[in-house]
Amino acid sequence: MGIEIGAQLDALWRSLFLGAAFALLYDGLRALRLRRRTRRAGFQEKSFRLPGGALLHYAEGPDNGPALLLIHGQTGSWSDYCTVLPQLSRDWHVFAVDCFGHGQSSHQPGLYPLRPHGDALLRFLQ
Repeated sequence: MGIEIGAQLDALWRSLFLGAAFALLYDGLRALRLRRRTRRAGFQEKSFRLPGGALLHYAEGPDNGPALLLIHGQTGSWSDYCTVLPQLSRDWHVFAVDCFGHGQSSHQPGLYPLRPHGDALLRFLQ
């Protein structure tokens, strides 16, 4: 009986692993497709260097109206907005940033608190 349960657990773990691997692959392919669509809408990935040397990575759309700054939530990046960027860019000049510690922006813990991050975004907008 112990061997039978062990085999069932082994099969379960293999199924979970394959399911997780498939989900990661699917998410990766979906993200690539969305980024391609975003580039076709005129978005370009860029970086802004702050005076202290920190890097703020962002995507910028075509200048089709007033500026609109998109700031992602926890554990995200600018690409979280890929599904809506083409539509938003019809009427706005969209800037979607990678917050510090995310994506390709600087990973310096001293920049994570609200004050330094807010100061950096204000400088970016100027």
